[in-house]
Amino acid sequence: MFIRLTLCAAAALALAAGNPPAEGDAAAAPAIRANWRVIQFRGATMAVPPGVVALSATTFLFGTVEIEVPDHVAVEFNDRGEAVFTLAPGEAPHAFVVRIGGEAYVVSARSRLVVPPSAVGRPRLEANPLAYRVPTPREFLDQGYDLGDPLDASPFR
Repeated sequence: MFIRLTLCAAAALALAAGNPPAEGDAAAAPAIRANWRVIQFRGATMAVPPGVVALSATTFLFGTVEIEVPDHVAVEFNDRGEAVFTLAPGEAPHAFVVRIGGEAYVVSARSRLVVPPSAVGRPRLEANPLAYRVPTPREFLDQGYDLGDPLDASPFR
């Protein structure tokens, strides 16, 4: 018992302590990014996961899916290899459309569209937690509702 405790203490002192593990998939990020490559897209170089090919200034191939991106939308890839589309810095807030394959996604100015690699999942919209909801006009206008009274002379019948 004493020998085992002594050996464990000696091993703890002799071995260098490493950095604490990072949260989520960030610990695996260097291994994932090791096989990434660099391409030219819109005149800038960007690191992309395998299977991404720039076709034109507004279109690139992401695995087997063709993605068309407007000029005012920024594209980046996160550590999991997902494409993230947001409104470019300096642009006035407005909604934008990203075409992924045969589908078009409308993204609001304060959210982002995350597209995972092919056969991994479906594109998803992620809202900014600091964004606030703006009600549609019909929610704050005074509206009349029919109460179902048979003696009521309302125009809602």
